[in-house]
Amino acid sequence: MQEVLTRFGAMKKNPLLFVVLAFCFIVGPVFKSHAQEDEFGLPPAKKEAVCTQIGCRDGLSLTVDPTRRWKWGNYEFSFVMDNRSVTCRGELPLRPCEEGPTVKCKGEGVRVIESGCALPESQQGFSAIEFDGQPRRVIVRIVHNFKPLVTRSLIANYERVQPNGPMCGPVCHSASYDLFTAQ
Repeated sequence: MQEVLTRFGAMKKNPLLFVVLAFCFIVGPVFKSHAQEDEFGLPPAKKEAVCTQIGCRDGLSLTVDPTRRWKWGNYEFSFVMDNRSVTCRGELPLRPCEEGPTVKCKGEGVRVIESGCALPESQQGFSAIEFDGQPRRVIVRIVHNFKPLVTRSLIANYERVQPNGPMCGPVCHSASYDLFTAQ
């Protein structure tokens, strides 16, 4: 406290020191605030990311090589996802497009994607299986005309995806595997 009083006394003895300190105290913040403005007196613009509008969705996809030929007949698709099960049934050839999907599922959260309802029957098939959410453990079994076609068990590893760049949304968590080669 004594030191503060001594310095205040020095300012009383030296008025120029008092004026300089007062000037710095009053004008200093003004210079500082102007340093944060652009040439028009406005605050500098935040750097904004230029974003595209690509969408994405959370979930798991099992894809099928488009050159794969599916045989005509009845199909049963059985799924177990984290101890929850769904069964879907359909057939090839597919119904005409205007009649809606051929594959019907008992349970929710899985879609068997039909391909080629407007194409010749020889080019029709199933192009993918899509799962809602992020199931971790998945078992897929497909039966064709009561004979097992494929059984796959996998543990999904989801990746964080930002299709529009790191500064842009949306952010999705997705995983994709080939149905016939997934381990």
